[in-house]
Amino acid sequence: MSEGTETRASDDRRWLVVTGPSGSGKTTACLQLVEACRRRGLPIGGLVTPEKRTPNRAERWAHDVTGTGRRLIATRPAGGDGRWRLLPAGLRWGDRVLATTCPTTVLVVDEAGPAELESRAGWYHGMMVALSGRFALAVVTVRPSLLTTLVDAVAPALPEAPPVVQASGADGGALLDLMQIAETS
Repeated sequence: MSEGTETRASDDRRWLVVTGPSGSGKTTACLQLVEACRRRGLPIGGLVTPEKRTPNRAERWAHDVTGTGRRLIATRPAGGDGRWRLLPAGLRWGDRVLATTCPTTVLVVDEAGPAELESRAGWYHGMMVALSGRFALAVVTVRPSLLTTLVDAVAPALPEAPPVVQASGADGGALLDLMQIAETS
């Protein structure tokens, strides 16, 4: 592919940020988007990070949306008190998944968190490789407090500032907003 063709293809990439506090539905919207893409036969890649609660602790799992694997990436004591304890092996796996995800039609990065945006650790490298790659639509979740940091970090890799969607929990509004953008790509 010639250099000019590559530039045009990259300029067609669009991205969207889903933001909201913990428990607002960011991951749920991403899981619904993954299922909708699968039903439509759209190629999709990236990670979703649902929380699993046990009687003694909460766990955060990274799932490769292609269905090829999952890893435990963080734990914290039950009840939500205390900080997440990040697990380096799981984060390295997630970093590799993101770094090798593109090309794809839809890219999901759930979540760009403090490790990535404040410390450039976690899966920061893989996220930046993926967001510099070939895709039609990227969906990235982030907490409201890190929104500006995310946009500033990713701006050099993408052609324009993203629309920002507020996660809306059970009402499905975030999914509808995501799908409207995906359907126009």
